[in-house]
Amino acid sequence: MQYDEDKVEVMGVTIKTEDWKKRKIIVTYVPPKTNTWETEEHKDMQREVIKCLDNMIRRDRRILLVGDFECKKVNWREMEVMDNAGQWSEKVLQLTMVNAVDQWESTRYRGKKNHCCLT
Repeated sequence: MQYDEDKVEVMGVTIKTEDWKKRKIIVTYVPPKTNTWETEEHKDMQREVIKCLDNMIRRDRRILLVGDFECKKVNWREMEVMDNAGQWSEKVLQLTMVNAVDQWESTRYRGKKNHCCLT
């Protein structure tokens, strides 16, 4: 089990599957900006989250990343940031896109020339 320090709420657990392959599950929570946070303090926390996730992902490529990232203006199906989303949403989406694996699978539902993206 791996935790990060300071203000960041990130935890990683490595498990072994039945075929003895290692998988890492990373869970994180990014609190919303409220009056209890100074603006710069909240931005520092967000930078620490990105740094921590990047480090954890680099160490183990077989991961499942789950959590509440406070990215309400990201269209996850289209992998794009909506208008006025802010830098935080863009950074989380960029981290996801750089480290995601896309697998293209043909399906009988979309015809032979069209593919469905499984992410």
